Amino acid sequence: MGDSTIPIVIQKPSRYYAQAYLQEALGGGLGFLGSHITSRLLADNHATTIISTSRNPKPDASPKDTRLVHHALDITSPGSVDTLFKTLKPTVVVHSASPPPRSHASLLEYFECPNPYARTKALADALVLAANSPSLRTVTLRIFEFVYVESAVKAHVLAAHALLTHGAGADGQAYFVTDRVPRPFFDFMRLCYVAANCTVSREEVRVIPLWAVQTMASVGEWAFWIFTLRNVTPQMRDDINHLDTGCFWSIEKGRRVLGYEPVLGQDEAIRMSVEWGMGSL
Repeated sequence: MGDSTIPIVIQKPSRYYAQAYLQEALGGGLGFLGSHITSRLLADNHATTIISTSRNPKPDASPKDTRLVHHALDITSPGSVDTLFKTLKPTVVVHSASPPPRSHASLLEYFECPNPYARTKALADALVLAANSPSLRTVTLRIFEFVYVESAVKAHVLAAHALLTHGAGADGQAYFVTDRVPRPFFDFMRLCYVAANCTVSREEVRVIPLWAVQTMASVGEWAFWIFTLRNVTPQMRDDINHLDTGCFWSIEKGRRVLGYEPVLGQDEAIRMSVEWGMGSL
């Protein structure tokens, strides 16, 4: 999908398992989440070699580490991917590659639904769980609400550990991963503004009725549809409805089965994330 990458993480075989993974394939390893997973595997010495594959490898944009090697591969080519896996025989596969949520429908394979991105992710989730068997143990991690990237990384490492050690009842399951601090979207964003030294009090906030925003979004969608000769139909109303509805997810199964806990409190995670983001501007 686009320039998504697949790093293949290979650990030399060992007779005993001691927090070291054997062979691991990681899809989307140079994306935002994937790059953090890769860095964690390297930092904790879970891997001796990482083979990163992409249609157009960009070694200069990746961590400088002799264990990281780049190869060209189109992950939309089943034959190429099959050959790669047969050659390297990964023990663990972590897939975190994805096109942007607003990619053109042709990238995602068109479905008669309001959000083809969400539909394809749901189908992939179901396929992974349906593939679970004694010879192929699988889990899915559902990153929802707000979650600090290092907490998401920790969840992936714990899931891999559970699969490799045959943790009781761990496989064939879906686990939600969050900061365990549910907040309405705009409350979360106000904390981000505070962390960026841009404090806005509630009294300064002007509230526009939801129906008015939905109407403007609907007009905008029709305008795009008409003036682009039906080539572009943005999902403005869908985004607005999501912001208004909100939803919260329990991470208790992940805590119980995988031992997952967020690595930081959300306020500290927001502070560090905003500091990193502003430093990268």
